Amino acid sequence: MQKEHELTLLNVKGEQTAKIAEYDRKLKHLEQEVEKYRILAGIESLTLGLGEDVSAQQSAPEKHTSPSPHQSPQEKVGHRSCFTL
Repeated sequence: MQKEHELTLLNVKGEQTAKIAEYDRKLKHLEQEVEKYRILAGIESLTLGLGEDVSAQQSAPEKHTSPSPHQSPQEKVGHRSCFTL
């Protein structure tokens, strides 16, 4: 009777250990999914922000002024970076 009880306990412990390992795998998978969606949300946020910047630049009227003789060559040429966030 004692050995039968010990075998039953070992069986239950083995099942619990297998379930814990399975839940650990599921947890890691879900954590990876969360991280993936955080990254995608960040990319979407940056993309939408850049889209707003581009449309604002396109709708803004261009200033056509003649360069001052006192301006440096860098000031005479307008530089816009498409990488500003």
